[in-house]
Amino acid sequence: MTTRTAFLCGLLLIAATLAYSLWLYPSLPDRIPTHWNWKGEVDGWSSRSFGTFFLPGMLAGMFLLFLALP
Repeated sequence: MTTRTAFLCGLLLIAATLAYSLWLYPSLPDRIPTHWNWKGEVDGWSSRSFGTFFLPGMLAGMFLLFLALP
């Protein structure tokens, strides 16, 4: 795999994740469960915005970090 192909695959993955998050955003509740204890009960909540856009943002940040590393 060439560097250009890997770059385009990374951008495509980020774009697809962001597009899916934007598509789901209107149908989500205001609070989203984000953590469960060992019994399977919810013990952590996040806002809809954080819960929806954290993963695409983390992917973009990691992508930029890997571009900056030698």
